[in-house]
Amino acid sequence: MVKKIASLAVVPLFLLLWARLGSQNLTLFSFNALVNYPSPYLGALPPGQEGDTVAQQVLIVVVDALRADTSRMMPTVNLLRATGADRTARVGQPSFSLPGWTVIGTGAWQEQSGVTLNFYDKDIKVDTLFEAAKRKGLTTALVAEGPNWWKRLYTRGVDILLDFPDPEHPFTDLAAVRRQDDAIEAAARQVLRENKPNLMLVHFIEPDDAGHGQGAASDAYKQAVLTADARIARLVAAMDLSQATVFVTGDHGMLDRGGHGGWEPEVTTVPIVAAGKGIKPGKYSEATQADLAPTAAVLLGTSLPAHNQGQPLFDMLDISVELRAKRAVDTADEISTRYAQIMQVLGGPAIEHKKLEEAKQALGAGNWDAAYQAATADIQGTWKQAADARDARLNRERLARLPIAIIVLVPFVVYLVIMRRAKWDWRVPVIGLVVYNVVYNGLYFGRGLTWSLSMFNDESQIVDFFTARTVDAMLALVAAALVVGILSRRRGAYETALNTINLAFWVAFVLAVQIELFYWLYDVSFSWYLPDMMLGVKYYLDVLQTGAFWPMVYVPLLLVLPLIALGGRGLAARVRGK
Repeated sequence: MVKKIASLAVVPLFLLLWARLGSQNLTLFSFNALVNYPSPYLGALPPGQEGDTVAQQVLIVVVDALRADTSRMMPTVNLLRATGADRTARVGQPSFSLPGWTVIGTGAWQEQSGVTLNFYDKDIKVDTLFEAAKRKGLTTALVAEGPNWWKRLYTRGVDILLDFPDPEHPFTDLAAVRRQDDAIEAAARQVLRENKPNLMLVHFIEPDDAGHGQGAASDAYKQAVLTADARIARLVAAMDLSQATVFVTGDHGMLDRGGHGGWEPEVTTVPIVAAGKGIKPGKYSEATQADLAPTAAVLLGTSLPAHNQGQPLFDMLDISVELRAKRAVDTADEISTRYAQIMQVLGGPAIEHKKLEEAKQALGAGNWDAAYQAATADIQGTWKQAADARDARLNRERLARLPIAIIVLVPFVVYLVIMRRAKWDWRVPVIGLVVYNVVYNGLYFGRGLTWSLSMFNDESQIVDFFTARTVDAMLALVAAALVVGILSRRRGAYETALNTINLAFWVAFVLAVQIELFYWLYDVSFSWYLPDMMLGVKYYLDVLQTGAFWPMVYVPLLLVLPLIALGGRGLAARVRGK
């Protein structure tokens, strides 16, 4: 009798303690590690070289949530394409608004800037395009939504900062959002006419709110995009494109169903359309979002933002071969300084810049093409060595975590040995495990969900989203327990309860293996890197599933599962008896 009680009590006790004390705390801890990611790459850096001015004015128009494919239905943007440069750009991860705005204005990726989610509430700690413009004595302006969005990021280097408050219910009250964009447009046109800033960024929000409210496949989203296009036309009309340059881009895209933040092509592919002074017409290969800031810097003749990780899009710049060579060498210099700082964090060997030295020699000799080619090669080599160093440090840390990952799984292996020696039935619990996974994943993927941050259509929905996944896990456990009971109809009550407990064990074991795999790959907190966020979302979901044994309710579900199985057993026996 004692052995029977122990066999039914050990696994539930362990799983209940974990579900109550570990699961939700670990999820919250790991999610906060992403929210509060403490980038170690924020040290001050000296500004690089300035260059000759190409354009007297650069206007960057950011249309929130503008997908690359949707941008092709915009008449004004298509006209700019026809007379200017047309390309797409890949955005970074996570693909939320504040991280995207940071990349646009700094050329620094999320892992470097520390701006990971829209919860970021500080000013940017890396150098910005606005600051680079001020160092050259240029004037700057930023007109956008507010009050605590763009303004919370760009507190330095902006002469004129006008932000307009969001309506109370932006996803449903699109008329109010349109009035907000009306105010942004009117203010931007006034600043263009009266102040004529050398660098100006304007941000329109309506497509994002329409996409969140009704999805990017909706008429509301498409109409919002067309409205933004008309606004762009009026802004461009206030400029002299013989002396000025305009860029149109998006901070991220949007899913047809609504939502962004993840890795989907519709989310991570945005347009970069440029026209005016210094732009060579044509269709160009895909760039990155980080390339926009250094490209604007070359046009304005400023130094590149010191923490920039992008490369000027020289292929679409209509500049002399001499200036191209000089700015390419300036870029290679900036990248070498930036990545020397990065390599100190990564622990890799110092990067040798032989190609940069060749570029400088060629530049001194007036061999412009050779200087450009060597400088570009040096940048590519620097990026590769840094990527290799990042992988090497990750692998070193993975090796150090491996023993812990194995030790955590030891109790599960011990229990498997006990199951084998006791000759307990393993087939019925494993069938229950299959049922659990079919039901849980059917509920998840059947709703069109994926392992992506884009599944949170709004940051305020994160808690509800994860809560719903715990409910899915509870439903899957109930279904699995019923199947275990039905399959145990010829067994006694003890064997049925034991099969149910072992079902819970197998579910926990399989989830633990997946959780430990993520831990081995990326740890549960992140101090110098950001993990693969597709696997990260799966990790959060896996941990929360283990909490379904005792969710935040009075009765632990795990203690109810044997009763459900016994009910299924009794029902199956009655049906069989008939």
